[in-house]
Amino acid sequence: MGLFLPNTAPFVIGYYGILKAGGVVMALNPAYTPSEVQNLAEESGIRYLMLAASLIQIEPLRQTTPIKRFVVVGETPAKLIAGDISWSDVLECENSEAVTGVQVGPDDPAVFQYSGGTTGTPKCAVGLHRNLVANVYQFRQWLVNTHEGRNRAGRHSLLSRLWYGSGYAFRPSASGLGWC
Repeated sequence: MGLFLPNTAPFVIGYYGILKAGGVVMALNPAYTPSEVQNLAEESGIRYLMLAASLIQIEPLRQTTPIKRFVVVGETPAKLIAGDISWSDVLECENSEAVTGVQVGPDDPAVFQYSGGTTGTPKCAVGLHRNLVANVYQFRQWLVNTHEGRNRAGRHSLLSRLWYGSGYAFRPSASGLGWC
């Protein structure tokens, strides 16, 4: 499933929701043009796209890509069809038990991460679930003065972001989340 969103809470929620459902996350740079989105959708074969309505028109994507269903964040256009859903409807379905029985293993794909295309056409790197887990352990070593499973008294977890021009580098961690 593609995520065509700026650095926002729906991106983070969508990212983990896709992984929990056993899907593969493909983050698309929100600065991509419609033709770039079309090319990456065709190459990757994504069938679902979560997008900010303000970034791109849905109808041309529906007609020119393998994308069949859309989750629309923000002002929902009138052209949603059966199977599409607005973000507000997703938030109303807060049933954490809705996804059950999903089995993923360490060698299953978790993310398709495309390069920024600075040397030509963007290229896809496949991140496995084992890579994400290793990244959590690696990042955890950088978090000094933290304790596994709890925050220190008077300290707060923070979700922050930094722009990374050649694509999203999302770093989940054991004590919080961060963008790099």
